[in-house]
Amino acid sequence: MTRLGNKMKRITGVATAAAAASVIGLTTLGAGAAPVMAATTTNYITQTKAKTAALNHAKVNTTQAYDVDIDLERGRSQTYYDVEFKANGYEYDYQINATNATVIKSYKKALKTTKTNTTTTAKSNTNKNNTANKTTKVSYIGTQKAQSIALSHAKLTAAKVTGLKAELDRENGVYIYDVDFKSGNYEYDYDINATTGKIIKSQKKAIRKATNTNRRTTTATQTVRTSYIGIAKAKSIALNHAKVSASKARGVKAELDRERGIYVYEVEFKSGRFEYDYTINAATGKVISFDREYDD
Repeated sequence: MTRLGNKMKRITGVATAAAAASVIGLTTLGAGAAPVMAATTTNYITQTKAKTAALNHAKVNTTQAYDVDIDLERGRSQTYYDVEFKANGYEYDYQINATNATVIKSYKKALKTTKTNTTTTAKSNTNKNNTANKTTKVSYIGTQKAQSIALSHAKLTAAKVTGLKAELDRENGVYIYDVDFKSGNYEYDYDINATTGKIIKSQKKAIRKATNTNRRTTTATQTVRTSYIGIAKAKSIALNHAKVSASKARGVKAELDRERGIYVYEVEFKSGRFEYDYTINAATGKVISFDREYDD
């Protein structure tokens, strides 16, 4: 080949290389210098715009998103932003075209419930329960209203009853007012729903006349006692049985007592160097038991 032909070949090769460099974004810096990437990244969208594109597609507000991570990635055919974030119990992963902000790929999955979330939920539920309880207590009818309902049902006024009281209680998971009072020969007991004022239970029963019973018992006792042999007779029976005269006995005493359902006289005395103890039937005068002990 001639010298002219070689020169034309070198020119053609340089032109081809220059054209190739312009296509791939390279700039020839001269002899011995390496090619570098041209500032083509200035054509990419910003990370903020990529994030906005992902959030808009996910219908998530900026204030709802957290753990946001944005990276510029280069795929085989295009450059994109890898946008990751969490919001509203989900984890999102987006690929946003770095040139025109279009969504290339999107991924969404539910987050696992953590112990912290469980604790927070439990505390929230506890607060709700406390609020509910407070609301329930405020809605109770009150002791005065409960008393009024009970008296009205019994057709009585507060002036005609004694011992009127009402206490808040809980039965079978339901709060009630237990209302008690007395009137005449009767005592009343009411259970009233603390929230609705509905009468759950009402009871009226006669009061036992304890005074009359005591009188009957006293009368009966007195009647029985009038048939007893008496203390003097009991002492005489004991002394005769011991063959001790009244003049030789000292410390003589007798008491009416009851043993095994039978009324008896307990007689005690001393004579000489002995001590005597007798149990005598209070009705018949029969010696039930006796004892003589040496008196130290």
